[in-house]
Amino acid sequence: MPPYGPVRVWASVSAGLAFAALALPGGAAAQAAPSTRVVLGTDGHGVHVDERNGIVFTYDRSAAKRYKRIAGRIVITDCVNVSRSSSDGLILDTGGGGVEIRAPKRRAPIVDGDLTHADFCTLSLPVSRARERVVATVPLSAIGVEYLDQRRVARRVLSVVAVPAPGLLRALGAVLLTSQQTIPPAGKLGAYVSGEHLYVAERDQAGLLLFWQIDGPVTRTNMIPFVTDPLMLPPGPRGIQQRE
Repeated sequence: MPPYGPVRVWASVSAGLAFAALALPGGAAAQAAPSTRVVLGTDGHGVHVDERNGIVFTYDRSAAKRYKRIAGRIVITDCVNVSRSSSDGLILDTGGGGVEIRAPKRRAPIVDGDLTHADFCTLSLPVSRARERVVATVPLSAIGVEYLDQRRVARRVLSVVAVPAPGLLRALGAVLLTSQQTIPPAGKLGAYVSGEHLYVAERDQAGLLLFWQIDGPVTRTNMIPFVTDPLMLPPGPRGIQQRE
């Protein structure tokens, strides 16, 4: 690994980098840009959310095998609102809260009942008292789709910043950039590595460039909001309520 100087940013950045490198859902390579059009209200793999009369998750027949993983178990539903920053175009988590519910033993709707509109919802299984594993993510609005895409790109960038190894770059399909001023091609993660200099960047599907640049002791980035976003860090208490 190149001999980078100390990175003088908030302490939470270090935790975020380590988590991004070690806990990418489905593996780092699985975070490539989605190739199909996103449909609101479904994860595209048989899980749906209906919010007309309160949040309700359903698994259709095509997701019956997936439902077996949660049947009869405590799950956490978390429906989140986001908003766009007027200064840099980033989309930020502005609130949400998890609810613990026991999923029916047989495939049936999982009723959260929250009447508040959300931009996307997740369904998770508790792994421990402080962590959970997301099993479904369902966008409910156009800005929710954009947020999830920015979060996907941010995780890819952070994983390389944490571990800029050739094997990871290959797994992510990254392209090597000729300088820190080079913008990577659309849909591609780009990296420039030279001595104490590291520059990693990728554009989201809307064209916004997310980047992380290290020049010895100096770090520049427009991604601090994602590093401190509770949805990017290891899951912890988010006002979880219990509901049977």
